[in-house]
Amino acid sequence: MSEEKKANTIIDCLCQEGWEAYIAGGAARDIINGEIPNDYDIVTNAPYEVITELFAKRKMSLVGASFKVCIIDGIEVATYRKDNYLLTPGSVPGVVEAKTIQEDLARRDLTINSMAFCPYNGDIVDEYGGVEDLKNRIIRLTGNPGERIMEDPCRILRACRFLAKLEGSFDPATFEALRKNSFLVMERVAPERIRLEILKTMQYHKPSIFFDALHEIGALKYLSPGFELCYHHDGGVYHGETIDEHIKMVGDSLSKRKPLLRLAGFWHDHGKPAAAEYRNGNVSFIRHAVLGTEIVDQELIKLKFSVRETEFVKSIVRHHMRNIHPDDKPKTVRKMLKKLNDDGVNWKDWLQIKIADTKGNLQKKNLNRNEVKKIVFKIRNELKPDSKQAVLSIKDLAVNGEDVMRTLHIKAGPKVGKVLNKLLDHVLDTPELNTREKLMKLIPEG
Repeated sequence: MSEEKKANTIIDCLCQEGWEAYIAGGAARDIINGEIPNDYDIVTNAPYEVITELFAKRKMSLVGASFKVCIIDGIEVATYRKDNYLLTPGSVPGVVEAKTIQEDLARRDLTINSMAFCPYNGDIVDEYGGVEDLKNRIIRLTGNPGERIMEDPCRILRACRFLAKLEGSFDPATFEALRKNSFLVMERVAPERIRLEILKTMQYHKPSIFFDALHEIGALKYLSPGFELCYHHDGGVYHGETIDEHIKMVGDSLSKRKPLLRLAGFWHDHGKPAAAEYRNGNVSFIRHAVLGTEIVDQELIKLKFSVRETEFVKSIVRHHMRNIHPDDKPKTVRKMLKKLNDDGVNWKDWLQIKIADTKGNLQKKNLNRNEVKKIVFKIRNELKPDSKQAVLSIKDLAVNGEDVMRTLHIKAGPKVGKVLNKLLDHVLDTPELNTREKLMKLIPEG
Protein backbone atom coordinates (compact mmCIF):
# COMPACT_ATOMS: atom_id res chain seq x y z
CA MET A 1 0.00 0.00 0.00
CA SER A 2 1.35 3.45 -0.93
CA GLU A 3 1.94 6.17 1.66
CA GLU A 4 -0.92 8.13 0.12
CA LYS A 5 -3.34 5.22 0.50
CA LYS A 6 -2.21 4.59 4.07
CA ALA A 7 -2.84 8.24 4.94
CA ASN A 8 -6.23 8.26 3.23
CA THR A 9 -7.43 5.10 4.99
CA ILE A 10 -6.44 6.56 8.38
CA ILE A 11 -8.29 9.80 7.64
CA ASP A 12 -11.34 7.93 6.31
CA CYS A 13 -11.54 5.86 9.48
CA LEU A 14 -11.28 8.90 11.77
CA CYS A 15 -13.83 10.92 9.79
CA GLN A 16 -16.29 8.02 9.65
CA GLU A 17 -16.10 7.84 13.44
CA GLY A 18 -17.08 11.52 13.63
CA TRP A 19 -13.64 13.04 14.22
CA GLU A 20 -11.86 15.71 12.18
CA ALA A 21 -8.72 14.64 10.36
CA TYR A 22 -6.42 16.46 7.94
CA ILE A 23 -3.17 16.09 6.08
CA ALA A 24 -1.21 19.11 7.30
CA GLY A 25 1.98 21.06 6.81
CA GLY A 26 4.43 20.14 4.07
CA ALA A 27 2.34 17.24 2.77
CA ALA A 28 -0.69 19.52 2.35
CA ARG A 29 1.52 22.08 0.61
CA ASP A 30 2.83 19.50 -1.83
CA ILE A 31 -0.63 18.09 -2.59
CA ILE A 32 -2.06 21.56 -3.23
CA ASN A 33 0.97 22.32 -5.40
CA GLY A 34 0.41 19.18 -7.48
CA GLU A 35 3.41 17.32 -6.07
CA ILE A 36 3.74 13.93 -4.39
CA PRO A 37 4.70 14.38 -0.71
CA ASN A 38 7.78 12.64 0.68
CA ASP A 39 5.87 11.87 3.85
CA TYR A 40 2.44 12.45 5.33
CA ASP A 41 1.53 14.06 8.66
CA ILE A 42 -2.04 13.73 9.89
CA VAL A 43 -3.62 15.94 12.54
CA THR A 44 -6.94 15.28 14.23
CA ASN A 45 -9.10 16.34 17.19
CA ALA A 46 -9.25 12.72 18.32
CA PRO A 47 -7.27 12.11 21.55
CA TYR A 48 -4.40 9.66 21.27
CA GLU A 49 -6.32 7.15 23.44
CA VAL A 50 -9.04 7.07 20.77
CA ILE A 51 -6.48 6.81 17.99
CA THR A 52 -4.74 3.85 19.62
CA GLU A 53 -8.09 2.10 20.10
CA LEU A 54 -9.27 2.69 16.52
CA PHE A 55 -6.03 1.41 14.99
CA ALA A 56 -5.16 -1.30 17.49
CA LYS A 57 -4.89 -3.88 14.69
CA ARG A 58 -2.50 -1.74 12.63
CA LYS A 59 1.26 -1.52 13.11
CA MET A 60 1.53 1.28 15.65
CA SER A 61 3.96 2.94 18.04
CA LEU A 62 3.87 5.98 20.31
CA VAL A 63 6.53 8.70 20.45
CA GLY A 64 6.87 11.69 22.74
CA ALA A 65 7.21 11.94 26.50
CA SER A 66 4.48 14.33 27.61
CA PHE A 67 2.59 14.76 24.32
CA LYS A 68 1.95 11.41 22.65
CA VAL A 69 2.09 11.10 18.87
CA CYS A 70 1.00 7.89 17.15
CA ILE A 71 2.93 6.35 14.27
CA ILE A 72 0.50 4.16 12.31
CA ASP A 73 2.02 2.13 9.47
CA GLY A 74 4.76 4.73 9.28
CA ILE A 75 2.34 7.70 9.15
CA GLU A 76 2.48 10.27 11.98
CA VAL A 77 -0.95 10.94 13.49
CA ALA A 78 -1.15 13.63 16.15
CA THR A 79 -3.90 15.29 18.12
CA TYR A 80 -4.15 19.04 17.42
CA ARG A 81 -1.30 20.76 19.26
CA LYS A 82 0.21 24.13 19.88
CA ASP A 83 3.55 25.25 21.22
CA ASN A 84 4.06 26.71 24.66
CA TYR A 85 6.83 29.30 24.43
CA LEU A 86 6.70 30.41 28.08
CA LEU A 87 10.23 29.13 28.45
CA THR A 88 13.75 30.50 28.16
CA PRO A 89 14.09 32.32 24.81
CA GLY A 90 15.55 30.00 22.24
CA SER A 91 14.80 26.83 24.17
CA VAL A 92 12.75 24.01 22.69
CA PRO A 93 9.07 24.88 23.14
CA GLY A 94 6.71 22.70 25.10
CA VAL A 95 3.81 21.13 23.23
CA VAL A 96 0.27 21.21 24.58
CA GLU A 97 -3.04 20.06 23.17
CA ALA A 98 -5.04 22.46 20.98
CA LYS A 99 -8.76 22.40 20.38
CA THR A 100 -8.97 23.41 16.72
CA ILE A 101 -7.17 22.89 13.43
CA GLN A 102 -6.70 26.67 13.27
CA GLU A 103 -4.68 26.62 16.51
CA ASP A 104 -2.60 23.75 15.19
CA LEU A 105 -1.80 25.58 11.95
CA ALA A 106 -0.92 28.77 13.81
CA ARG A 107 2.14 27.03 15.31
CA ARG A 108 3.73 26.50 11.89
CA ASP A 109 6.40 28.68 10.32
CA LEU A 110 5.41 29.76 6.80
CA THR A 111 2.00 30.41 5.28
CA ILE A 112 2.66 27.77 2.63
CA ASN A 113 3.24 25.25 5.44
CA SER A 114 0.21 26.39 7.46
CA MET A 115 -2.48 24.69 5.42
CA ALA A 116 -4.45 21.49 5.90
CA PHE A 117 -6.31 19.26 3.47
CA CYS A 118 -8.92 16.59 4.14
CA PRO A 119 -9.11 14.00 1.34
CA TYR A 120 -12.28 12.55 2.90
CA ASN A 121 -14.42 15.63 2.19
CA GLY A 122 -12.07 17.78 0.10
CA ASP A 123 -11.88 20.63 2.64
CA ILE A 124 -8.86 22.94 2.61
CA VAL A 125 -8.10 24.98 5.75
CA ASP A 126 -6.07 28.05 4.83
CA GLU A 127 -6.22 30.76 7.49
CA TYR A 128 -3.11 32.64 6.36
CA GLY A 129 -3.34 32.81 2.58
CA GLY A 130 -0.96 29.93 1.95
CA VAL A 131 -2.71 28.84 -1.24
CA GLU A 132 -2.27 32.27 -2.79
CA ASP A 133 1.32 32.56 -1.57
CA LEU A 134 2.10 29.13 -3.01
CA LYS A 135 0.59 30.16 -6.34
CA ASN A 136 2.68 33.36 -6.40
CA ARG A 137 5.77 31.69 -4.85
CA ILE A 138 5.82 34.14 -1.94
CA ILE A 139 7.73 33.20 1.21
CA ARG A 140 5.87 34.73 4.14
CA LEU A 141 6.16 33.89 7.82
CA THR A 142 2.83 33.09 9.45
CA GLY A 143 1.33 35.91 11.53
CA ASN A 144 3.87 38.27 13.07
CA PRO A 145 7.21 37.45 11.37
CA GLY A 146 9.34 38.72 14.25
CA GLU A 147 7.45 36.57 16.75
CA ARG A 148 7.74 33.48 14.54
CA ILE A 149 11.51 33.94 14.34
CA MET A 150 11.94 34.50 18.06
CA GLU A 151 9.97 31.30 18.75
CA ASP A 152 12.44 29.31 16.66
CA PRO A 153 15.34 31.12 14.90
CA CYS A 154 15.93 28.10 12.66
CA ARG A 155 12.95 29.49 10.74
CA ILE A 156 15.42 31.99 9.27
CA LEU A 157 17.15 29.10 7.50
CA ARG A 158 13.89 27.39 6.62
CA ALA A 159 12.56 30.57 5.02
CA CYS A 160 15.69 30.79 2.85
CA ARG A 161 15.47 27.08 2.01
CA PHE A 162 11.86 27.33 0.88
CA LEU A 163 12.76 30.38 -1.16
CA ALA A 164 15.17 28.10 -3.04
CA LYS A 165 12.61 25.29 -3.27
CA LEU A 166 9.96 27.53 -4.85
CA GLU A 167 12.46 29.84 -6.61
CA GLY A 168 10.25 32.63 -5.32
CA SER A 169 10.55 35.93 -3.46
CA PHE A 170 10.23 37.14 0.11
CA ASP A 171 7.27 39.05 1.44
CA PRO A 172 8.78 42.48 2.37
CA ALA A 173 7.83 42.25 6.06
CA THR A 174 9.28 38.75 6.26
CA PHE A 175 12.50 39.85 4.55
CA GLU A 176 12.93 42.72 6.99
CA ALA A 177 12.34 40.44 9.97
CA LEU A 178 14.86 37.93 8.63
CA ARG A 179 17.44 40.66 8.07
CA LYS A 180 16.89 42.20 11.49
CA ASN A 181 17.20 38.88 13.32
CA SER A 182 19.83 37.12 11.20
CA PHE A 183 22.33 37.18 14.09
CA LEU A 184 20.14 34.64 15.89
CA VAL A 185 21.42 31.97 13.51
CA MET A 186 24.76 32.19 15.31
CA GLU A 187 23.35 32.52 18.81
CA ARG A 188 20.40 30.17 18.94
CA VAL A 189 20.40 27.63 16.13
CA ALA A 190 22.08 24.29 16.80
CA PRO A 191 24.79 23.41 14.23
CA GLU A 192 23.08 20.06 13.60
CA ARG A 193 19.96 21.88 12.39
CA ILE A 194 22.03 24.14 10.12
CA ARG A 195 23.70 21.08 8.57
CA LEU A 196 20.32 19.50 7.91
CA GLU A 197 18.94 22.64 6.23
CA ILE A 198 22.02 22.86 3.97
CA LEU A 199 21.76 19.21 2.93
CA LYS A 200 18.02 19.52 2.23
CA THR A 201 18.75 22.48 -0.01
CA MET A 202 21.17 20.37 -2.06
CA GLN A 203 18.09 18.49 -3.34
CA TYR A 204 16.66 21.55 -5.11
CA HIS A 205 17.10 22.76 -8.67
CA LYS A 206 19.05 25.91 -7.69
CA PRO A 207 20.56 25.74 -4.19
CA SER A 208 22.37 29.00 -5.00
CA ILE A 209 19.12 30.84 -4.20
CA PHE A 210 19.46 29.62 -0.61
CA PHE A 211 22.99 31.01 -0.26
CA ASP A 212 22.06 34.28 -1.97
CA ALA A 213 19.17 34.72 0.44
CA LEU A 214 21.41 34.06 3.44
CA HIS A 215 23.89 36.61 2.11
CA GLU A 216 21.20 39.23 1.49
CA ILE A 217 19.75 38.98 5.01
CA GLY A 218 23.23 38.96 6.58
CA ALA A 219 23.21 35.37 7.88
CA LEU A 220 25.71 33.68 5.55
CA LYS A 221 28.72 35.01 7.45
CA TYR A 222 27.58 33.02 10.52
CA LEU A 223 27.28 29.74 8.60
CA SER A 224 30.23 30.08 6.25
CA PRO A 225 32.56 33.08 6.61
CA GLY A 226 34.55 31.66 3.68
CA PHE A 227 31.53 31.76 1.38
CA GLU A 228 30.61 35.27 2.49
CA LEU A 229 34.08 36.56 1.51
CA CYS A 230 33.57 35.22 -2.02
CA TYR A 231 30.66 37.56 -2.72
CA HIS A 232 31.52 40.32 -5.23
CA HIS A 233 35.21 39.27 -5.16
CA ASP A 234 37.14 39.64 -8.43
CA GLY A 235 37.36 36.23 -10.10
CA GLY A 236 40.65 36.99 -11.83
CA VAL A 237 41.81 37.29 -15.44
CA TYR A 238 40.77 33.73 -16.30
CA HIS A 239 37.17 34.27 -15.25
CA GLY A 240 34.42 36.48 -16.57
CA GLU A 241 32.49 36.41 -13.29
CA THR A 242 32.99 37.06 -9.58
CA ILE A 243 34.03 34.20 -7.29
CA ASP A 244 30.56 33.80 -5.80
CA GLU A 245 28.94 33.78 -9.24
CA HIS A 246 31.35 31.06 -10.34
CA ILE A 247 30.76 28.97 -7.21
CA LYS A 248 26.99 29.17 -7.59
CA MET A 249 27.06 28.16 -11.26
CA VAL A 250 29.28 25.18 -10.41
CA GLY A 251 27.11 24.03 -7.51
CA ASP A 252 23.84 24.45 -9.39
CA SER A 253 25.12 22.44 -12.36
CA LEU A 254 25.98 19.36 -10.27
CA SER A 255 23.49 16.54 -9.75
CA LYS A 256 21.07 16.72 -6.82
CA ARG A 257 21.45 12.94 -6.59
CA LYS A 258 24.91 13.54 -5.09
CA PRO A 259 24.36 16.09 -2.29
CA LEU A 260 27.89 15.88 -0.87
CA LEU A 261 29.49 16.33 -4.28
CA ARG A 262 27.19 19.28 -4.85
CA LEU A 263 28.20 20.68 -1.46
CA ALA A 264 31.83 20.37 -2.56
CA GLY A 265 30.91 22.38 -5.65
CA PHE A 266 29.56 25.20 -3.50
CA TRP A 267 32.66 25.08 -1.25
CA HIS A 268 35.38 24.38 -3.82
CA ASP A 269 36.72 27.94 -4.24
CA HIS A 270 36.31 29.31 -0.72
CA GLY A 271 40.09 29.52 -0.45
CA LYS A 272 40.39 32.11 -3.22
CA PRO A 273 39.87 35.31 -1.17
CA ALA A 274 42.56 34.19 1.31
CA ALA A 275 44.92 33.18 -1.51
CA ALA A 276 44.39 36.31 -3.61
CA GLU A 277 47.61 38.03 -4.72
CA TYR A 278 47.53 41.24 -6.76
CA ARG A 279 50.22 42.00 -9.33
CA ASN A 280 50.04 44.68 -11.99
CA GLY A 281 46.35 45.10 -11.35
CA ASN A 282 45.58 41.40 -11.81
CA VAL A 283 44.69 38.85 -9.15
CA SER A 284 45.83 35.23 -8.92
CA PHE A 285 44.93 32.46 -6.48
CA ILE A 286 47.98 30.17 -6.42
CA ARG A 287 47.29 28.22 -3.18
CA HIS A 288 43.53 28.45 -3.08
CA ALA A 289 42.91 24.69 -3.21
CA VAL A 290 45.17 24.15 -0.18
CA LEU A 291 43.64 27.03 1.78
CA GLY A 292 40.20 25.89 0.69
CA THR A 293 40.64 22.48 2.34
CA GLU A 294 41.50 24.24 5.61
CA ILE A 295 38.33 26.32 5.38
CA VAL A 296 36.23 23.23 4.64
CA ASP A 297 37.71 21.51 7.68
CA GLN A 298 36.95 24.46 9.97
CA GLU A 299 33.46 25.21 8.69
CA LEU A 300 31.96 21.78 8.13
CA ILE A 301 33.20 20.32 11.40
CA LYS A 302 31.79 23.35 13.20
CA LEU A 303 28.46 22.69 11.50
CA LYS A 304 28.57 19.08 12.75
CA PHE A 305 29.11 17.44 9.40
CA SER A 306 30.56 14.00 10.07
CA VAL A 307 34.26 13.29 9.65
CA ARG A 308 33.42 11.16 6.60
CA GLU A 309 31.37 13.95 5.00
CA THR A 310 34.02 16.55 5.75
CA GLU A 311 36.86 14.41 4.41
CA PHE A 312 34.93 13.77 1.20
CA VAL A 313 34.41 17.49 0.56
CA LYS A 314 38.00 18.30 1.54
CA SER A 315 39.38 15.73 -0.88
CA ILE A 316 37.32 17.08 -3.76
CA VAL A 317 38.39 20.65 -2.96
CA ARG A 318 42.05 19.61 -2.62
CA HIS A 319 42.13 18.01 -6.08
CA HIS A 320 39.70 20.14 -8.07
CA MET A 321 42.52 21.96 -9.87
CA ARG A 322 44.19 18.79 -11.14
CA ASN A 323 43.74 17.99 -14.82
CA ILE A 324 43.80 15.17 -17.31
CA HIS A 325 43.94 16.34 -20.90
CA PRO A 326 42.82 14.30 -23.93
CA ASP A 327 46.41 14.26 -25.25
CA ASP A 328 48.13 13.31 -21.95
CA LYS A 329 50.50 10.36 -21.99
CA PRO A 330 49.41 7.19 -20.15
CA LYS A 331 52.10 7.70 -17.50
CA THR A 332 50.69 11.15 -16.68
CA VAL A 333 47.18 9.73 -16.36
CA ARG A 334 48.35 6.93 -14.04
CA LYS A 335 50.15 9.35 -11.74
CA MET A 336 47.09 11.56 -11.59
CA LEU A 337 44.85 8.60 -10.77
CA LYS A 338 47.30 7.54 -8.08
CA LYS A 339 46.98 10.94 -6.39
CA LEU A 340 43.18 10.73 -6.46
CA ASN A 341 43.30 7.17 -5.14
CA ASP A 342 45.61 8.16 -2.27
CA ASP A 343 42.97 10.64 -1.09
CA GLY A 344 39.99 8.37 -1.64
CA VAL A 345 38.60 10.44 -4.52
CA ASN A 346 36.48 8.59 -7.07
CA TRP A 347 37.61 9.67 -10.53
CA LYS A 348 34.00 10.02 -11.68
CA ASP A 349 33.31 12.53 -8.89
CA TRP A 350 36.49 14.40 -9.81
CA LEU A 351 35.49 14.51 -13.47
CA GLN A 352 32.00 15.80 -12.64
CA ILE A 353 33.58 18.64 -10.65
CA LYS A 354 35.90 19.45 -13.58
CA ILE A 355 32.99 19.56 -16.03
CA ALA A 356 30.99 21.77 -13.65
CA ASP A 357 34.02 23.99 -13.05
CA THR A 358 34.27 24.81 -16.75
CA LYS A 359 30.51 25.38 -16.99
CA GLY A 360 30.85 27.99 -14.26
CA ASN A 361 33.50 29.95 -16.15
CA LEU A 362 32.09 32.57 -18.51
CA GLN A 363 35.50 33.10 -20.11
CA LYS A 364 36.27 29.50 -21.05
CA LYS A 365 34.62 27.02 -23.37
CA ASN A 366 32.87 24.10 -21.73
CA LEU A 367 34.42 20.66 -22.04
CA ASN A 368 32.61 19.28 -25.06
CA ARG A 369 31.26 15.74 -25.20
CA ASN A 370 34.14 14.53 -27.38
CA GLU A 371 36.78 15.87 -24.97
CA VAL A 372 35.05 14.24 -22.02
CA LYS A 373 34.83 10.91 -23.85
CA LYS A 374 38.57 11.04 -24.61
CA ILE A 375 39.38 11.71 -20.93
CA VAL A 376 37.10 8.88 -19.80
CA PHE A 377 38.68 6.52 -22.35
CA LYS A 378 42.17 7.39 -21.14
CA ILE A 379 41.21 6.83 -17.51
CA ARG A 380 39.46 3.53 -18.16
CA ASN A 381 42.34 2.35 -20.29
CA GLU A 382 44.72 2.86 -17.38
CA LEU A 383 42.37 1.39 -14.80
CA LYS A 384 41.99 -1.84 -16.77
CA PRO A 385 45.05 -2.16 -19.03
CA ASP A 386 44.77 -5.43 -20.95
CA SER A 387 42.11 -6.53 -18.46
CA LYS A 388 44.69 -6.45 -15.63
CA GLN A 389 44.23 -4.75 -12.29
CA ALA A 390 45.28 -1.10 -12.20
CA VAL A 391 48.22 -0.31 -9.93
CA LEU A 392 47.44 2.86 -8.01
CA SER A 393 48.76 2.03 -4.53
CA ILE A 394 51.40 -0.19 -2.90
CA LYS A 395 48.74 -2.79 -2.07
CA ASP A 396 48.33 -3.34 -5.83
CA LEU A 397 52.02 -4.29 -6.26
CA ALA A 398 53.02 -7.88 -7.01
CA VAL A 399 55.28 -7.81 -3.92
CA ASN A 400 54.62 -6.73 -0.34
CA GLY A 401 56.38 -5.60 2.82
CA GLU A 402 57.35 -9.13 3.79
CA ASP A 403 59.24 -9.49 0.50
CA VAL A 404 61.10 -6.24 1.15
CA MET A 405 62.07 -7.21 4.70
CA ARG A 406 63.32 -10.68 3.68
CA THR A 407 65.29 -9.34 0.71
CA LEU A 408 66.94 -6.47 2.58
CA HIS A 409 67.17 -8.31 5.93
CA ILE A 410 65.46 -5.49 7.76
CA LYS A 411 62.64 -5.25 10.29
CA ALA A 412 59.33 -3.46 9.84
CA GLY A 413 59.76 0.31 9.73
CA PRO A 414 59.76 3.44 7.53
CA LYS A 415 62.39 1.92 5.22
CA VAL A 416 59.90 -0.73 4.05
CA GLY A 417 57.34 1.89 3.05
CA LYS A 418 59.94 3.95 1.22
CA VAL A 419 61.03 0.96 -0.85
CA LEU A 420 57.44 0.01 -1.71
CA ASN A 421 56.64 3.57 -2.76
CA LYS A 422 59.74 3.65 -4.96
CA LEU A 423 58.62 0.39 -6.58
CA LEU A 424 55.19 1.94 -7.12
CA ASP A 425 56.81 4.89 -8.90
CA HIS A 426 58.60 2.43 -11.21
CA VAL A 427 55.32 0.64 -11.98
CA LEU A 428 53.46 3.89 -12.59
CA ASP A 429 56.10 4.72 -15.19
CA THR A 430 56.19 1.19 -16.64
CA PRO A 431 53.17 -1.00 -15.72
CA GLU A 432 54.87 -4.07 -17.24
CA LEU A 433 57.24 -4.12 -14.25
CA ASN A 434 54.45 -5.25 -11.91
CA THR A 435 55.41 -8.88 -11.76
CA ARG A 436 56.92 -10.57 -8.73
CA GLU A 437 60.04 -11.59 -10.62
CA LYS A 438 60.81 -8.09 -11.95
CA LEU A 439 60.01 -6.25 -8.70
CA MET A 440 62.10 -8.63 -6.57
CA LYS A 441 65.08 -7.66 -8.71
CA LEU A 442 64.38 -3.98 -8.09
CA ILE A 443 64.06 -4.24 -4.29
CA PRO A 444 67.85 -4.08 -3.59
CA GLU A 445 67.98 -0.75 -5.44
CA GLY A 446 65.60 0.71 -2.83
